[in-house]
Amino acid sequence: MTGSTLGLPSGLAVRIISVLLAIAFLLVGGSKLASVPELVASFEAFGLPTGSHYIVGALEVLGAIGLFVRPFAKYAAILLVVISIGAFGMHVIYPPIQQGVPALVLLVLSAFVAYRYSKSNSAV
Repeated sequence: MTGSTLGLPSGLAVRIISVLLAIAFLLVGGSKLASVPELVASFEAFGLPTGSHYIVGALEVLGAIGLFVRPFAKYAAILLVVISIGAFGMHVIYPPIQQGVPALVLLVLSAFVAYRYSKSNSAV
């Protein structure tokens, strides 16, 4: 492993961030699939169709699991970037924007992982 990220060998940093991302998206996606009332209400407040939280939740869980499957890790990270862009965008359109900070953090971390997986020809 050459290079260093966050003071760690580069591959280790990406793996740690991938695991943390997977945990976050499994929890958030699982909550959407479980129809946690607060999350369903936020989808309704955003004017999204009824049941769309199931689609987003399933994509989040799929992306989280995909981070652990080497051939798909890069694509899973890209999927999570797209989902995070949508989530942050909704918080920009429907203030307060401060509620979008977690989505922005997940966006940055997902983009970092996607970039690192893209930079190497295979998943790290």
